Amino acid sequence: MKTPVLKRLPSSAIYCAAIITSLLLSACASKPYYDYDQSVDFNHFESFSIQAADNKHPLMAERIDEAIEEQLVAKGLVVADPVNADINIRYQVEREAVPSNNNGVQLGLGGGSGGVGGGISIPIGQSSRQVSIIQVDIFQHSDGKLVWRGRSSLMDEEDATKRQQVISTVIEEILANYPPATP
Repeated sequence: MKTPVLKRLPSSAIYCAAIITSLLLSACASKPYYDYDQSVDFNHFESFSIQAADNKHPLMAERIDEAIEEQLVAKGLVVADPVNADINIRYQVEREAVPSNNNGVQLGLGGGSGGVGGGISIPIGQSSRQVSIIQVDIFQHSDGKLVWRGRSSLMDEEDATKRQQVISTVIEEILANYPPATP
């Protein structure tokens, strides 16, 4: 009977593979942006509700809902119905096409000790890739005031499992600065 592949690999190889996978997933996202109302005491918020801004992408909305809930529960907040929540979370997803500049033909020449060299790159066509921009807004329930906003973008993945991982990573990065550090 064969030994499973993971048991044959040294633990350092498995650890390195996990780090490389994490780096590749985080490379699919941009650095998050966030802003907040500095006059608000975020420590008083104990409960939240999530409301999607649109339903253009229901599968993505479900993944974002799960990721937001996971992050906020980990920070000690509890899920509540919108009427009783201290804060209401709304988010929106916008998709846009971004030009992809990696299509082309490259040719390189070299030489020996004579120092001859050269190169040429010829672009072929113009293609684009889809980027999703996720914006998370946090509203204070008592007055409906926007108190915190975070935003980031991610490359749309073809594989549903990778898409879930990337969305979870992006939401974690967006909400890493919630609640904001108090001076």
